[in-house]
Amino acid sequence: MPLYHGDLEAAGLPTGALALRRLLAEHDALFVSTPEYNAFVPPLLVNAFDWVSRVPASDGLPQGLATTAGKVAGLVSASPGPLGGLLGALRGFLGATIGLLVVPEHYALGQADKALADGATLDARQDAGLQRVVDAVLRTGRALQAAARPIRRALSRPRSAARASR
Repeated sequence: MPLYHGDLEAAGLPTGALALRRLLAEHDALFVSTPEYNAFVPPLLVNAFDWVSRVPASDGLPQGLATTAGKVAGLVSASPGPLGGLLGALRGFLGATIGLLVVPEHYALGQADKALADGATLDARQDAGLQRVVDAVLRTGRALQAAARPIRRALSRPRSAARASR
């Protein structure tokens, strides 16, 4: 996607923004893997959500950021630095601005340039750290879906049936 600019938006939304909104709408969770950017949110990730936020409701899909509201997200990062990514600013951005429920588990691979040099893959400890985040996203997503079922049933009943059940 191009860098966001109002003049570009006036000419029409990029197909990437429309495709990303559709992907976000079609999935129950988001797994974000990104390097940090000087302990801040990567600008291109912000740019992607800037464009998505501009997409109006259409084709049976909600407006841009309504596609992320209340969905679960997991965070992983890799960096040549020793910490692998602090992810604090990213966690806040995705939670407060984008409306995602970010699980507390995260994984940051420090010195990734060395750890993954020459086609190397994650070792057992690194793999377990990554799997912990995946498991937390799945566990939280399932719990939210289970909690929502009775609410959806109650909302789908006709008003007279809902009153009669009280």
